[in-house]
Amino acid sequence: MGFCFVSNGVMARPTNHASLDFKQTPLPPGHPPAHADMITPEIEASMESSVLCWLATVSAEGVPNVSPKEAWLHDGQGKILVAHIASPKTVRNIEENSQVCLSFINIFTQKGYQISGRASICRPGESGYEAKLEKVVQRIGTVFPVLSIIVIEPVRIQTIIAPSYTMFPASGAEDRIRESLATYRVEDYIAQVKQPSSDT
Repeated sequence: MGFCFVSNGVMARPTNHASLDFKQTPLPPGHPPAHADMITPEIEASMESSVLCWLATVSAEGVPNVSPKEAWLHDGQGKILVAHIASPKTVRNIEENSQVCLSFINIFTQKGYQISGRASICRPGESGYEAKLEKVVQRIGTVFPVLSIIVIEPVRIQTIIAPSYTMFPASGAEDRIRESLATYRVEDYIAQVKQPSSDT
C-alpha cells in the first residue's frame, strides 16, 4: 500500500485510493502550545491502537532523519514520551534541533495523527526521570534497556486519514480494514505462525 501525504493542499505524489491525507485539526484561537488538552481522548485512543510511530528529526546541518519507535505513550499530562533504546541519531538531532514531528496511524482503519512539537532529552538522574521511566516500563516492561527518554511537547496536531473516506463516502472503516487485511496478508501470517516449528 502506498502512502500519500497532503499538507496545505499540496499532494506529494499520486497513488491508490488507500493513500493517506493530512487534514489539519483546527485549534481554538489563542490555544497555548503544549497544553494538556491538545492530546484529546480521541487522539490518545488512536495512539493506543497504533503499534509504531515515526519520529522525524533534523540535524544542525539540515539533514532529516525518520526513525520508527515502538516504545512511546502519552504521559497523561499533554506530553509524549518516547524511550531511547537504540536511537543515537534521533537523540543527537534533538540536541542540535528541538523541532520534531511524530506521526502514527492505525494501519487497518487508515487513520491517525501527525504531531509537531519541541523535544528534549530527559536522562537518568535528572528531575522527573524516574516518574517518566516508570510510565515507560509499565508499557514495555524491563526487557529493553532505556538509556533516556525523549519528551515531546505538542504545538500542532493534524489528522491523517485515507482520502477514500471522502472519495467513497458510502464506504467506511470496515472497508478500510478489509482492504488492509488483504494488503498486509494478515491471514498468511496467521497461518505461518500456526504451522508447527521445523525444529520440533
